[in-house]
Amino acid sequence: MLVVCSADRWRAPLAARLLARELEGVEGVEIASAGTAAEPGVPLETLAAAEAARLGVEAAGHTSRPLLPAEVERADLVIALEREHRAVAVTFAPSAARRTFTLVELARALAAVATSSDGTGPGRALGLQDAVAAAADMRGLLPPVRGPELDIPDPMRRSPVGHRRTGDAIRARVAEVAAALRALRALPGHVPPT
Repeated sequence: MLVVCSADRWRAPLAARLLARELEGVEGVEIASAGTAAEPGVPLETLAAAEAARLGVEAAGHTSRPLLPAEVERADLVIALEREHRAVAVTFAPSAARRTFTLVELARALAAVATSSDGTGPGRALGLQDAVAAAADMRGLLPPVRGPELDIPDPMRRSPVGHRRTGDAIRARVAEVAAALRALRALPGHVPPT
C-alpha cells in the first residue's frame, strides 16, 4: 500500500500511520508514503507530528521520500490525498489506474461494496486485493461528487485549527476504510451480522 501527498511531510505520513494501526496484524500488508513533489529526507512538519500524537500514532523518525514510478507499479493499492496526486501516480504507472484512489474515493467505494447486495457485500469474505478490485468496479457506479470533495485539503500555512481539521478528516476516512474492510472480512476482527 502506498499513500501519496505532495511533500510527504504531513497528510500521507499521517494517513499511512493511521492505516498501519488499523491494519495491524494483517499479514503481507506493507504501508509506505511518498510525495509527488517531495524533497528526500525532510522531517515531518511540527504540526503534523503534533496531530499524529493527538491521534495516537507514532510519527517520529519519518523523513520525506519522492514518489517513484516503480513503487506505484508495485503497489497493490495507491491512496492519494488529492485528485492531483492520483493523477500523477496514474501518469507514472497507467496500469495502476484501477487500484489508485483518493482516500475519500476509497472510503466511499469500499463502504458501497460492503453494503451492496450483488454478491460482493455482506456475507462474502473478500481478500484485500479483491476488496480493492470491487471498489474499483463500484467507483464508476457511485453518484458523482464535486471534485474538491474528493480531496483532503493541505493544511500547510494554515492555523492549528486547520491542521486539526485535516487530521480529523484523515482519521475519519481511514476509519471508514477499515470499517468497510472489516465488514468484507478482509481484515481481522470482523463480526458477522446477526
